[in-house]
Amino acid sequence: MADERGLKWPLRISQEQRDGVLVVTLAGRVGCVAAERLRQALNEAIVQGDRRLVVDFSLVDYVSSAGLEALEEAATLCADSHGTLVLCGVSAPVRLVLDVAGALSRFPIEPSRDHAVARAAVGNSGATPRPSCSRAYNEKLD
Repeated sequence: MADERGLKWPLRISQEQRDGVLVVTLAGRVGCVAAERLRQALNEAIVQGDRRLVVDFSLVDYVSSAGLEALEEAATLCADSHGTLVLCGVSAPVRLVLDVAGALSRFPIEPSRDHAVARAAVGNSGATPRPSCSRAYNEKLD
């Protein structure tokens, strides 16, 4: 189904609170224009006090470099405020983009929303200034 601009996969962003963690669910494609909407949504949430975020990619099959930049910016803002940003539901195509861009190791990644919420609820211990990848999950995918 196309939106008013003719896009077949417009990005939909929804948010819900779970156990003190803001879960941002994406559906569609994170292209250049959509990346700016994602950046605004994540930055607004952080400015409003949400420091523990989960971004659910279960319904995303493409992310552009602009989308990666939006995630990097939000992860840095979270880390700077002693929070964390965790990704979940990362499909093979999105994981490949993260890997090729060298960004895979900079994000905690969990296989499910429940695991991601649990990880984000614990938060950043302060030991690692930047997000780090879930080694066990990534080894499982290799």
